[in-house]
Amino acid sequence: MDRQTRFAIFTAVGIASFSAGLSFTTACQRHEPQPEKINIHPALPTPEPPAKPAPKPEKLGIKVTGFTPTPKPSAKPVVEEKKTLAADKVTVRRLVVTHAVREHEPIEPPELIKGTPILAFVELANQDGIERNVVVTFEREGRPSVGYVNLRVPANSPRFRTWARTHNLAAPGTWEAVIRSEDGKELGRQPFELLEMPNPA
Repeated sequence: MDRQTRFAIFTAVGIASFSAGLSFTTACQRHEPQPEKINIHPALPTPEPPAKPAPKPEKLGIKVTGFTPTPKPSAKPVVEEKKTLAADKVTVRRLVVTHAVREHEPIEPPELIKGTPILAFVELANQDGIERNVVVTFEREGRPSVGYVNLRVPANSPRFRTWARTHNLAAPGTWEAVIRSEDGKELGRQPFELLEMPNPA
């Protein structure tokens, strides 16, 4: 085979090979997958989460200086017990004016004479749990009161007997034995007639 013939053959083979490669490349390019189209939407505004209440200092375990919790008001106000005498607690059960007492009972005289001891015998009831005092005076209209004897009445005493004595009734006439509480409230009174001492025969 001469040189010219071989050159023609090689040229034909080269052209064929180039055409085949070009066709394969074109086919590959035609079958290459296209990138997927993505639709992008504008972002919507995101709502802010609600604010949480601040935790109390004691739950965090933090010691806060200057923090003082407000005390809860009590349901009922506390009222201090009054120590004044109540009329329905101490009562006078009996009041007798006499000149003597025998075996814790008054002797009722036929008459009361000026210049002799005069006693106001009194029987009291104290239903209170507190010891009380009462004051006994002897009074006459137009004259100053005398006596002012303080008598102690024990607590929780359903029947307590005592008496007040005086020698200061100098004027004859109608008198009254009066019992009052410590705060001046009248609890009872008993009138009696004081006679002039008779002249000796």
